[in-house]
Amino acid sequence: MCIQVYIISKWLSHMLMLCTGGMQALALHLPHQSLRLVQNCLWTLRNLSDTATRVVSSTTLLLHKLLSAKLIC
Repeated sequence: MCIQVYIISKWLSHMLMLCTGGMQALALHLPHQSLRLVQNCLWTLRNLSDTATRVVSSTTLLLHKLLSAKLIC
C-alpha cells in the first residue's frame, strides 16, 4: 500500500503526525534490531517533541492571556 503525502509546511506536517498518533507509531519501532531505523525514529521523535512543546507553550500562553483578560469564567 502506498500513501501519498502532500506536505504544506513543516509545522503542519508535524501537527498531523502528532494528532494521528505518529509518536506512538514511531515508539513501537524503538526495540527494532536495525540501529539505523531506531536512530531515525529517535530523530523524528525529537523533532516532533519540539513541535509539541511549542504547541503546549502557545496554548498555555493563550489561556493565560484569556484568563488575565477575564474573557473566560
